[in-house]
Amino acid sequence: MRSFQVPFISTVRDLRNEVYMPEPKLYIEDPSHKLIPAFLDDEIYAKASTGFVILCADMIFLNRSTRTFLMAKRSVYALKAFWTFGGRVRVGETDRQALQRTGKAETGLVIAPDRLTYVTQHRVWCSKRKQEPQDVGGDYMCHVYAFEPSDDELRVARQNLSAKEYELDLNPRIQVFDRQRLVKEGVWQPMIDLYDKIYPGA
Repeated sequence: MRSFQVPFISTVRDLRNEVYMPEPKLYIEDPSHKLIPAFLDDEIYAKASTGFVILCADMIFLNRSTRTFLMAKRSVYALKAFWTFGGRVRVGETDRQALQRTGKAETGLVIAPDRLTYVTQHRVWCSKRKQEPQDVGGDYMCHVYAFEPSDDELRVARQNLSAKEYELDLNPRIQVFDRQRLVKEGVWQPMIDLYDKIYPGA
């Protein structure tokens, strides 16, 4: 039996250059074996998702120089609020592959995997979900990465923000948040904790 470790698995460092959490390792028993994700229609997926924890790869846009987050407001459940970009990881897909897929769909950006920095993981229990019946809610394990867009990339993301997932009537569509604004606007605690992890002592 062979094990195979995918690229870009490393111990990452926060802005003080101190190690704070290693990225979860992915071990592949046989690299020649391809896992093929099945397509589940909404009804089947809604039923199946009540029986397992859903793995998500999430991505926080940020500006390190201003110590801010860049977030859009989701227009659908789960987490119909200011939140990270990203979503469910498909079978046979790495976190970074999932973020490249969802990042392109949600913002129009083509993101190189080595520009994604692993930050942390958290688990969230949501009272509502996208699929009917919505009030069943959902249980999500989220691997969270950081991405710092250039000014041009941020303009592209704002222009191409997905109407299927996000509110487009905000100006700008992707908003700037420092810690004070996160608290003032009642953004859910996981985002405040994430801010404190990335910008300690802010």
